[in-house]
Amino acid sequence: MKCAEIMRKMDACLLEEMEFREITEIEKHLLHCQDCRSYKNSLTKETQLFKQAISASPLPDQFVDTIMGQLEDVSIEPKQGVPSSDLAASQPRPVPTRSRKNLRWKAITGYASAILLLSGVAGMYVSPTFAAYVSSFVSRVSGDLGLKFAAENGYNTAVNQTVSDQGYTLRVKDIVADSARLVITYTLEDASGNPLDDQYLHYFDGSKIYLADKAGNVLSELPEDHELGPGYGDITFVLDEWPKDEDIVVHFDVHEIGVRDPKPVNFALQIPVNIAESKKAATTIPVQYVFTSPQGIRFSFDQVMYAPSATRFEITTSVTDEAYERERQLVREMEGDDADFTMDDSYRFSYRIVNQTGEVVAASERGEKNSGRTLYFSPTYPNGENVKTGTIQWKTAIIPGEPSETLTFILDEIEKEERADFAISIRPDALLQSPVTKTNEETGDTYTIKGLKKGIYPGTNEEIWVMTIEGNLKIWDMPSWILSDGTGNRYEVTPDYTTMTVRHTKEGEILKQDLFIKEMATPPEELSLKLKTYKKRYTNIDWKVPIPPQK
Repeated sequence: MKCAEIMRKMDACLLEEMEFREITEIEKHLLHCQDCRSYKNSLTKETQLFKQAISASPLPDQFVDTIMGQLEDVSIEPKQGVPSSDLAASQPRPVPTRSRKNLRWKAITGYASAILLLSGVAGMYVSPTFAAYVSSFVSRVSGDLGLKFAAENGYNTAVNQTVSDQGYTLRVKDIVADSARLVITYTLEDASGNPLDDQYLHYFDGSKIYLADKAGNVLSELPEDHELGPGYGDITFVLDEWPKDEDIVVHFDVHEIGVRDPKPVNFALQIPVNIAESKKAATTIPVQYVFTSPQGIRFSFDQVMYAPSATRFEITTSVTDEAYERERQLVREMEGDDADFTMDDSYRFSYRIVNQTGEVVAASERGEKNSGRTLYFSPTYPNGENVKTGTIQWKTAIIPGEPSETLTFILDEIEKEERADFAISIRPDALLQSPVTKTNEETGDTYTIKGLKKGIYPGTNEEIWVMTIEGNLKIWDMPSWILSDGTGNRYEVTPDYTTMTVRHTKEGEILKQDLFIKEMATPPEELSLKLKTYKKRYTNIDWKVPIPPQK
C-alpha cells in the first residue's frame, strides 16, 4: 500500500473496522514510514481524548444511538465495510452488524481485555495428516469450507498446546498445512475456560509471529492474514513455495494482546510442523495467458495450484518498456531530471471469477458483496530493477469448489496513476480576501485554496508557510503538488499527513489537506500550484482466462 491508502484506512484499523489482513498490511508499512506513524499517533491521541472526556459515567444505549445519529463523522471513511463473521444465525453468540458510528462509540467507551503473560517450549513435531478427531475447523457451524475440507481429508491435526498465567490461557487448537497456506487456530480463555471477547494477538512494534526452519532461518516474517471470530482466531501464513526442509516451526514472540484495549505481555511459544505429506497434496497446472492493456500494463496469468484447503492463482503484472519510458519522460518534464521515479505500486486491478453458469464465485475485494469464496489477494513487490518497472507478483486464493466446476478469470478494472495537466494560479494578497477555486475538467475534481499562513515545521521548529486546501474528488486520493512562483522558482512542498483527511460520501470524496512550504521567506506576488498525478479507472477491458480444471 502507498501512504495515501494507508491513511485512508488508518481510522478503521484503530477501531477494528476492517479485516485483519489489512491491519497486517498497514502495520508492515508503519515499520518503515515515519509520516504514517505520525498520522496513526495523532488518531490514537484523538481516541484517548474522547475516552477521557466520557470516562465519568456510562450512558444508556438509547442515548448513544440518539446522539451518534446526529453527529457527522469527520474522520477518514473506508470504502470497505466491516467483514461479516460467516457464522450462521444458529451460533449461540452471533456477531451483530456493526455500523461505523456505533463501533467508534463502543471503542471509545472501552472494552474489558485481559492481561496475559504466556510462555511455552517446543514439543513433538506436528504432522498434519489423517487425524481421527473432530477438529475446530470441522465443528464450526459455517465459515471457511476450504479448511473444513482439508481437515476432513487428513491435512489437519490437533495441537491443543496450552500455556497459562494470571488466570488466562492461550490454547493453540489445530493446524492445517498444505501448499496453499498454513493456518493455526487458537483461542484465549479466562480462568473458567470461557473465550475472551478480544482474541487479537499483536505481531508488530516488537512482537513477532513468524515461520522458520529448524536452523532458525526465517521463511515468512509475517502472517498473511489474521481472522477473528467469536472465541477463536485464525492465523494464516502463505509461502511462495515450501522449503525443501520438511520440518518448519511457527514462532510466537508476542508482547501485546488486544486490539481495542492493548495489554503488555511477554509470550513465547514454538510449534514445530512437519509438512512432508502436505507438500504432496498440491497439483500445479501452468496457464500462461498474457495480456497487455492499452494503458501499458502487462498481465501474465502464470499458473493455478489446487491444494486441499484452497485453489491458488498466480499472476505477474508489470509496466511495458514503452509505458515506463513515457512515464519517466513526463516526470522529468514536471519535476526535473533528478526526480526519483519508479512505477512501483502505481496501479491496481480488480477481477471476478465466475463458474460455468456465469455466477460470481469470487472477487478481488473480500469485503464486497460478491467476493464469495475469496481467501486472500496478495501482492509481492520484488526488489531491484523490478521495483522501478512496477513488476508485482499477485497470489489470490479461493475456497475450493466441486471437482466438476469450470472457472473463468475476468479482469474487470485497472486503477492507474496518471500524470496531471492541472494547475491553480494563486495571488497570495488576493487569497487574504477570498478563497481560490478551480475544477479539473479532465477529472471533474474541484479544489479550493482556503488560505496561506505562517507556521512551524513539526520536529525542527523551522519557520514555514502552510497552505490549506479543500477538495471534492471523484476517486479517493491524497494528491501531491508542485509549487512554483511566476519566474519558475520551485518550493519544497510536503503534505501534512497527520491532519489530512479524505471523507467518503455519497456525492464523492471530501478532501482536507495542509501543505508545508519550506524555503519561502515571503510569498511572491504570484504562485502556481500544479497537481502531480491523479487516479483514473479503466473499465472497458476485455480479458478472460479459462482456468484449467484439476486433473
